[in-house]
Amino acid sequence: NTHECVVISFTGSEFKKQENYNELYTKLDSSMVTALDFSNKCYNKNTIVIFVDLSGVTVKAMDTGFFKYIIPFFSDKYPDCLEKVILSRIPSFFKACYCIIKYLIDKETRKKVFFEKKNNSNGNICYTNNLEDLDD
Repeated sequence: NTHECVVISFTGSEFKKQENYNELYTKLDSSMVTALDFSNKCYNKNTIVIFVDLSGVTVKAMDTGFFKYIIPFFSDKYPDCLEKVILSRIPSFFKACYCIIKYLIDKETRKKVFFEKKNNSNGNICYTNNLEDLDD
C-alpha cells in the first residue's frame, strides 16, 4: 500500500526556548534513527512523516537559533528521508515566523511541508502547502 508510512509526532511544547538544546537534539536524532529503521523494516521505505502539533506555542517560545541549527543538521544527516511534515493547530503568529525560517529550508523540502487549515464548513480537516491559504 502506498499510503503506509511511519509518523513521528511532536508537540510544540517540546520546542520551547532553552539555553542548551543538546537533550532535544539527541531526542530528535534518536527518534529519526528509530523511525527510519522501522520504516525500512516494515514498509521498505527510507522516508517518514513528521506531525507537529503547534497548539500552545507562543511567540516567546520561538528561537530562530534553534531552527538555524536543526534544519541544516537534519537535512545533512538525513537527506531525502522526509516524506512530508504536517504542522497542525498553527498559532496566528506562525506565518511571520515561517516566512523568516523558510529560507533555511531547501526548496524541495519546503514542498513537503503542509499546514493544517481550519475545519471547513463540512467539518473536514484540509491541508495545504501554501501558507497564504491558511485562515487568519
